[in-house]
Amino acid sequence: MGVVEATTEKGLFGRTEQFVRRRVWRPLVTRARGQLKLGTARFRRKRVGLFGYGCQSGLGELNRQLLAHLDIDIFLLMEHKQYPTSPEFMTSITSVCRDGQDVARFAKRMDVVVFCENPLNSDLLYRCREYCTTVACVPMLEWTPTSGSAWTSLVDIFICPTEQCYDALSPFLPCEYLPWPVDTARFSFVERVRCDRFLFINGHGGWEGRKGAAVVKAAKERWPEMPLTVISQADDEWPPGTRVVPAVEDNRDMYVGGYGDVLLAPHAVDGLGLELLEALASGMPVISTDGRPWNEFPALDRVNARTITRRVGRDVDWYLPEPSDLVEKCRRCVGRDISRDSRQGREWAEMRSWWRSQEQLYRLLLGSAPKECRGISLR
Repeated sequence: MGVVEATTEKGLFGRTEQFVRRRVWRPLVTRARGQLKLGTARFRRKRVGLFGYGCQSGLGELNRQLLAHLDIDIFLLMEHKQYPTSPEFMTSITSVCRDGQDVARFAKRMDVVVFCENPLNSDLLYRCREYCTTVACVPMLEWTPTSGSAWTSLVDIFICPTEQCYDALSPFLPCEYLPWPVDTARFSFVERVRCDRFLFINGHGGWEGRKGAAVVKAAKERWPEMPLTVISQADDEWPPGTRVVPAVEDNRDMYVGGYGDVLLAPHAVDGLGLELLEALASGMPVISTDGRPWNEFPALDRVNARTITRRVGRDVDWYLPEPSDLVEKCRRCVGRDISRDSRQGREWAEMRSWWRSQEQLYRLLLGSAPKECRGISLR
């Protein structure tokens, strides 16, 4: 009987100690860390960290732009399981993430951590919460759940790159709208005078055919004479008469290498649609899907499409462009003078250039307090 009583007392003591540690000491320590970090931030520039991939992909390009145009202190690089890291990402501020200790040190040293689309490592967000570090996300709508996900509740601010994204997420998540800037400094302008050839980019970001490869193939089969070049990262077969070019290492070469005059983008869903922005900056007009978010960008023409609801990372409008309408729009463009459209595309891109937008992005990143530290004044 005495043994049973002694065990019970020990168990109660252990549970009480755990309760005090979890509910009393840990919040006090977290708040003290936050006060110390925010207090010292008064007297120095806030430290901004970037977390994500550094490969040749859409996410890699977003990270490259953030590195090029923002004053990033540390880029904690996650190596992609399939695609190699591009050498341009291996800079003096790059640190390769090897384990949980790298994540913890990164979260502790930064005042703000930003990532694109998804965190890739859920432990990062919990560590940022522990060290009172602000978390910012540039979301891609199709991969951002508004319910049933732990990681979205740990983000302090979502910087939405399209109006469509903001309209969908802002009722549920803390959002700000900032039209994603166009890297006009990277993409040089080459005026197109006449439409003689179409370009389609078949990147490995084409999840479940979302880039519209099947639509372009069907259009080529309906109109065998369509002058078409495909730059492809995928090992697909294309109809006879298609000029297929392997993926180029530098994305700038796709738009100024003589591959085409007009970009075909009959996409099904896009979080942003970077290649449209890149093409417009390079002076290449675009034929896009008639839907969102592509209607937020200039287009030479738009392809009719019906929509269905489909689940990607969440339920989204999945557009199904009509190949016959794409053929009609392309036939209409061949031989057409597109010089004015070429210039107007570049002018639009310059109005959204990074040098016009980076200050606003900084204000959004540095002006948001982490959830655990809200209420701690910097004044």
